[in-house]
Amino acid sequence: MDFPFTVPLKVTDAVDPPATSIFTPDTEFGSRFLVEVVRGCANLCRFCWAGYNYLPVRAFPADRILQLAREARTHSSRVGLVSICTDDDKVFETALDVARKLAASAQSAIRWTKYSLNNWLRTAGPIFDASLALETLGFAGPDVVEGIAAFREKRPPNFGSSSPI
Repeated sequence: MDFPFTVPLKVTDAVDPPATSIFTPDTEFGSRFLVEVVRGCANLCRFCWAGYNYLPVRAFPADRILQLAREARTHSSRVGLVSICTDDDKVFETALDVARKLAASAQSAIRWTKYSLNNWLRTAGPIFDASLALETLGFAGPDVVEGIAAFREKRPPNFGSSSPI
């Protein structure tokens, strides 16, 4: 599959990834250490400052992100990986539509659903967080380079037997 253009992704160790430096229980993510994994956005929306200001799109080194997360353990047992994902203008109307439908629905059913989902999040959330973090780290490893090279060269991939886990 060919795309009309490719936005290069560079790994930079020139600066540390932006991360939580003040921990307080009085904030929305107060119990979580947040660290940015990628700076910039490959969508290149014409109105978006971040997409153009941060070219080329840069990933921060996975080993540095893990080191910062280990250092933050004294303050938090949870880590959130942060990057730009979706433009507000693309989801605002849909979100407003859903909110209007929910407001017109049976409020007790919505509250029961919210209660159930919040309980699920408390129990399964850490598993999801770990899964997402490992998947993100996997996108930066040597297997990705080999997989892309094999695809381009139309050959079977030759993945190494080593694994960080």
